[in-house]
Amino acid sequence: MLSFSQRMIWMSGLALAICVGVVSWVSAQPNAVATPKPESLLPANALIYASSDGGNGHEAGWEKTAAYKSVHESGLYQVVEKTLQSVRELAAQQGQEEAVRLVESAFKHVHDHGASLAVAADLTQQGPTGGITLILHKAAEFEPALSQLIRQSAGREIEFEEVEMGTRTVTVGMVPNTPGVELAWWVEGTHIVMTAGIRASATAVAIAEGKTPNITQHRLWDEYVTKQRDFEVTGQGWVDVAGIQKLVGGIPIPREGFDGSAPPVLVSDVLKMVGIDGLNAVVSQSGYKGEALWSETWIDAPAPRRRLLSLSDGRPMTMADLPPLPVGTTTFSAGRIQPTAAFDVILEIAHDAEKLIPEADGEVDAFIAKVREELGMNVRDELIDSLGNIICGYDDNRQGILGMGAGVVIEVKHPERLAKAMTKVLAAMERVSEGKAIVRQVPRHGRDMVMVEVPPSPFGQTYCIDGNWMVIGSPQVVEAFLLRVDGKLETWKPSNAHVTALAELPQEFGGITVSDPRGSIELIMGLLPMIVGAGEAAISQSGEFPPGFTLPFGIEDIPPAELISKPLFPNVVVAEVNEAGFHYTSRSAVPGIPFLGGGDAATTAAVVAVGVALLLPAVQAARQAARRAASTNNLRQMGLAMHNYEATHRHLPSGTIANEKLKPEERLSWIVDLLPMMDQGALGERIDRKSGWESDRNRQWAEISLPTLTNPATVVDDESEFPVTHYVGICGVGADAPTLAKNHKRAGIFGYDRTTSFRDILDGTSNTVMISEASGDYGSWMSGGKATLRSFTKKPYINGPDGIGGPYPGGCNMCIGDGSVRFISEDIDSEVMEALSTIAGGEAIGEF
Repeated sequence: MLSFSQRMIWMSGLALAICVGVVSWVSAQPNAVATPKPESLLPANALIYASSDGGNGHEAGWEKTAAYKSVHESGLYQVVEKTLQSVRELAAQQGQEEAVRLVESAFKHVHDHGASLAVAADLTQQGPTGGITLILHKAAEFEPALSQLIRQSAGREIEFEEVEMGTRTVTVGMVPNTPGVELAWWVEGTHIVMTAGIRASATAVAIAEGKTPNITQHRLWDEYVTKQRDFEVTGQGWVDVAGIQKLVGGIPIPREGFDGSAPPVLVSDVLKMVGIDGLNAVVSQSGYKGEALWSETWIDAPAPRRRLLSLSDGRPMTMADLPPLPVGTTTFSAGRIQPTAAFDVILEIAHDAEKLIPEADGEVDAFIAKVREELGMNVRDELIDSLGNIICGYDDNRQGILGMGAGVVIEVKHPERLAKAMTKVLAAMERVSEGKAIVRQVPRHGRDMVMVEVPPSPFGQTYCIDGNWMVIGSPQVVEAFLLRVDGKLETWKPSNAHVTALAELPQEFGGITVSDPRGSIELIMGLLPMIVGAGEAAISQSGEFPPGFTLPFGIEDIPPAELISKPLFPNVVVAEVNEAGFHYTSRSAVPGIPFLGGGDAATTAAVVAVGVALLLPAVQAARQAARRAASTNNLRQMGLAMHNYEATHRHLPSGTIANEKLKPEERLSWIVDLLPMMDQGALGERIDRKSGWESDRNRQWAEISLPTLTNPATVVDDESEFPVTHYVGICGVGADAPTLAKNHKRAGIFGYDRTTSFRDILDGTSNTVMISEASGDYGSWMSGGKATLRSFTKKPYINGPDGIGGPYPGGCNMCIGDGSVRFISEDIDSEVMEALSTIAGGEAIGEF
């Protein structure tokens, strides 16, 4: 039975999944004009906004992109189609065809028509207001199904009612134990409007009726959204940082021991202290430009900038400023830094923080003095100020383990001073490590490479200061860099594809990131045939899938890697710094991080679909195996508890706690006796053993859920009034087995009034089933009778009418009398299963 918090998390996850899909798809095709426009339904004070047009209308732009050609023209999308068809067929076999069709239709609709999201908050004289507004564009046809889903997820915790608001009928439900938070939705024209928050529905209706300004009145709308771009915009969003600062700036920072004798420290004080009070907004737009997925992001932080924001100020760099990179590099990132300024800013912030925390006064200077004493130098002047302004990280796939070499190069202003400072740092490291750190100098090509190893780690770092650069990496990465400086190894030069990409972007920038996806894609696709073959073998051997299940595609369906990578080109992101703030431009062949690197609906959907197609069997098997392992552990814990109980009481617990006044199903179950052995002794002491499990004295304890009694792979029954158990004690063979004497040949370990011990198990504890997973008719763990006791009466015995079985295909887990747990096949011979369920049947049992 799901708790209310679990339901809310599930619902929040569903809403978040839709929203993430909207933002990351940022795809294609603005719709035909809808009435009303989605933006007319969103609040003017939106602090966070995200919107996708959806796919309809952008087909031409999408089909020009390299991503489309890579996925569709290579034949990769056909693999996705086969997978989807297989899912449909499997769903039809399980009677879930309609559910799958609905989910598929809903996601396709959001992909085609898009969605919009806004988060707003405000403080009024009546108290706080605001929340989340989600518009599902042109999705009115899905309202009945969505309504049913929300109601089922909320269960009995939220009571929904139809409320007339103006000319609209809104479904509203108040969330219990919250300061007036409500969930609401209604159909507006052809859209579905969903809200969550404090008085959020009334605010949203007022916006829809034109009584309250909508998001087109927001200062960022005219400044960014309405501007014409030189690329086809398909999605956009913003974070109104200034609005958030205004909302929370006056909130005091909690301080331990604060007595109110001094002014409180506000959020605005901290923001000002670090210098981000000048950050106004982050806005992003993405879409298509020719063959590229294109996105631009603006960080509104006008000059003059202070503290942290000022560290990005400085002269720009160009491609000519890069250090010599390896010829085979596929990814590098470079930018200008201000190391000395950064040190000074951090020190200033630390000193200001001291003023806000009087008890910390003097700690920063004391720390700096201690570091100076330990190192024997002024860190700022001797070490930090020796560094230059350029830093570059890169991959060197010809070095390192499995071609995973990587290096970092930092510009150097004062090589000799830096070398002396690094020597002092390493000497201090050796002292502090008490000789464990090993520092070696290795001469290479007229320089000294310094190797630093700190056992037990098998990997160390090597650095070398050479003229204007300090390079850090493995010995091979460092030596290769020196050889490139000497002209003895070839240096990376932009390919034609790089030149084409760079020509469309600013030539001067504060930072740049270049990554070529082609090599990685070829590597992955080259491994896929082997992965698919291994996956098919694992499926056939795992026992976690229905008989005859195979992957929906074969090795022969996977297209050659070159067909997929051929249309692609390097992804490039450049960052510019200007008077208005920071501007990021991304030109990509394949989707990147949505807010900084682009991505579009069709591409992302295809990539995700392919990933699902390839990984679903493995993920499903792993998930099922994890749940099965968790259930096995539960059974082991119960088996251990049974053994501890027998060692303490010299017998095993009876199937029900004796009470002649009550029927077996009204009595307390054997699990109550085990509670002290399952770390639930306090609960066991509170249960009135002379009363029935549903009595007034015990009902409150029956409402407690015990994780050990819950099988994580079993579908939860939301209709159960009390937490249930998914495990049952085995009574033997026949409907009368719970009432038989313990020496009867059909009697098992458990019975209503039967008390057995291990010495009574004449067939041997390793040949007798004690506890099993259940496959249905679940009941309270405190209840005697069928809820916690079962016997074998009708074939098939496993996953049959007796409710003994499990949620996995092929059989179930059972705890044997010796405490071990075995997976018993549903195809087990019925006579063998009967023999396993009895304690004194006298049968000869072989392998099972």
